[in-house]
Amino acid sequence: MNQSPLPQELLDLLQAGETVLFLGAGATRDAGGPTGGELAQLLAGRFSKPDISTADLRRFADVLTSLDEIQRDEIDKTIVGALKDVQPTAAHKLIPTFAWRAIFTTNYDRIVEVAYDTASDGSGRRAQDLRTTQLGGEVPSILDSRVVLLKLHGCISTITKKAPLVLTTDD
Repeated sequence: MNQSPLPQELLDLLQAGETVLFLGAGATRDAGGPTGGELAQLLAGRFSKPDISTADLRRFADVLTSLDEIQRDEIDKTIVGALKDVQPTAAHKLIPTFAWRAIFTTNYDRIVEVAYDTASDGSGRRAQDLRTTQLGGEVPSILDSRVVLLKLHGCISTITKKAPLVLTTDD
């Protein structure tokens, strides 16, 4: 008898590696990662723009990047600084113990990668089992045996002109 709060069908799919994990902005809160609003507030403070509404990160970034005196690479460096030391929690460290079909995230941080890097032997998949790509990057074959980690909004470790952080409407 299934004593889990999850339906048996979902448990069976999890065990068979037929599920996809989607991580959004709330996934890093317990690890100390900022919300979009908090990132906007950080940027407003860094660039002395308290008069721009920080309620919506994308709208804030649209206004901030339209200002001639603000360089996009400085914005990106500020975001990197805010996220580079965010470490996975015990819950994040459980992620490699499941056989995911793929993992999708809108987060810029590297929590999933670090969770795979630090997975202890025998607890699940390791970093070499994770294949990271970004929106606009080459999408791996579904037949690839590795877990596909698709970073829909980019990653702090691989910011380029071709693969920027998706921050503004134009991005």
